[in-house]
Amino acid sequence: MKTRLLVGVAALLGTFGAVEQAYAESCNDMVKRARGIRTQFEGGATPQQAALSELRTLRLQANGCEANPQNAIDGIIQRVTGATPPAATPTPPIANPLTPVVTPPAIAQPPVVARNAGPRRLTVGQSVTSTLSAETAVDGEGVAFERWTVRAQAGQALQVSMAESGGSGLDTYLILGRMQGGEFVEIDRNDDSGGTFNSMLRFTPDATGDYEIRARSFGSGQLGAYDLVVSPYVAPAPAVSMPIAIDQLSNGSLTAESPADDNGVAYDVWTFQAQAGQRLQIAMNARNDSNLDTYLLLGRMVDGEFQQIDSNDDRGDGTFNSLLRFYPAEDGEYTIRARSFGQGQYGDYDLIVQSTPFIVGSLEQFARNANAWMRPGELTADADHVDFEFQAARGKTYSVRAISTDFTPVVDVGLLGRDGATEVDYYDGPTSERESGAVEFRADNRGRYVLRVSASALATGSFNLIVSELP
Repeated sequence: MKTRLLVGVAALLGTFGAVEQAYAESCNDMVKRARGIRTQFEGGATPQQAALSELRTLRLQANGCEANPQNAIDGIIQRVTGATPPAATPTPPIANPLTPVVTPPAIAQPPVVARNAGPRRLTVGQSVTSTLSAETAVDGEGVAFERWTVRAQAGQALQVSMAESGGSGLDTYLILGRMQGGEFVEIDRNDDSGGTFNSMLRFTPDATGDYEIRARSFGSGQLGAYDLVVSPYVAPAPAVSMPIAIDQLSNGSLTAESPADDNGVAYDVWTFQAQAGQRLQIAMNARNDSNLDTYLLLGRMVDGEFQQIDSNDDRGDGTFNSLLRFYPAEDGEYTIRARSFGQGQYGDYDLIVQSTPFIVGSLEQFARNANAWMRPGELTADADHVDFEFQAARGKTYSVRAISTDFTPVVDVGLLGRDGATEVDYYDGPTSERESGAVEFRADNRGRYVLRVSASALATGSFNLIVSELP
């Protein structure tokens, strides 16, 4: 039977709605808090290590959020990690007739293109530096922007890149289009690329002519220097997949010559064979002190296209290593994309796909007192899962769901017997459709069942486990 969104008890629907609404608002608040921490760091109000500590705590809390909040916080962490801490304001030297005052030499600044009212010409292969300032024109949203035009040939693949310059910290934004009949007609746009606050887009013109680039900041009041370049784009050679056996430790290396995705992020491709009902864990760890910020993608190849099932950036143990827990519902070949977090990040790594048997230790009681009931629980550094003992009535169908704002829950069901627990094979749909935190199963045997709650990556935090009996 297929997993269904639940719960089948009207009294719990309000609880779900309130929890999920709070969940969404919490994710948005986390991004706002992360941006505030970044602003305090860049303004010199918060030391770098203190800012990183706060940001990484937020990132752990965002494990249960969707990809956009997670990526936004990851990008802020990357920016603060690679930034030079703001210099303290120097104390003016005290005049002393016996001690000459030495004026330090001026630091050379990158050349800045002078502003003008109309669009400026940019040629393919040319890199320029300019600045969005208080005098720069603003668009209809009140956001500062500058106009550039580039002559492109039909069928010529091009890449437009905009990046903050000279440590300005500008959060860039690119818009590409053409002027037609005196009106700007947009073709494409990009905000963040490759895990950074820089912007990049690729396009292949249908017709030869002038194309307009609008180089702007992400929001109003955001100003600073930036670099802009339009360059020919040559797609990297396709990745050659490498086989990896379950419980076999393999290693790889991401370099400037590695295949890259559409955001220019290097990756390797690995494939493994799995059977339905297996319990698997995939780990990618930086090796040889490479300091690689790893990122795992899991999926399947369908009609020559990679279809993603799950992903993980940071495994939740305070490192930048990655970990996924995976329970295939179908036999067959699965694909891992082992990549770096952002553009230009390279290094060595270890990769392993491990089997994780369903072994039950201590059990918490889950007494039945109605057709629907709820129990709180918590994952800690010493307990990465919680097992509840549940007495099921034979022939009855149950819905089980775990909800958490601290992590992405995973629910599993097993039947307790004389020789331990046997996992219940309750799901027969496509793996990509499985909702990890929700289970529906039929108790074909009367007896003791175990309901396990864990996380899709290493994490700590509280959760609520909700069980209802379905008609």
